[in-house]
Amino acid sequence: TNNQNNDDQEIIANFPPMIQGPDTFRITIDEISTYTVNVTDPDVNETFIVMIMADIGTLPDGYMFTGINSEYIFTVTITEVVNFTFSIVANDSSGASSTIQPQVEICGCENGGSCTTEGTTPSANPL
Repeated sequence: TNNQNNDDQEIIANFPPMIQGPDTFRITIDEISTYTVNVTDPDVNETFIVMIMADIGTLPDGYMFTGINSEYIFTVTITEVVNFTFSIVANDSSGASSTIQPQVEICGCENGGSCTTEGTTPSANPL
């Protein structure tokens, strides 16, 4: 029971990884779009795994998700308006996890238009 108490104390003292990134991911059709987050774990000896998951729809064909040190980048180029949302999840070696789910805004820029965020609402999708 003493070992169990020690294990329980370690779990209670464990903090989940921290994910820092923008609340919104703006994508312009036919352009390379990137969404970058920084992931750290306040527990010095923890290792963590970072994944990207589709929440609504599927992740667009040809997407890339790469990580170097604490920086993780989701890169995508789409050719048409699609409906998808995603989450980035970080799990540490003690089982604690954090999630970020940005608002996805897609701009079609049709008929020679340009994409702007002026006058849009945060829930607008597509622009």
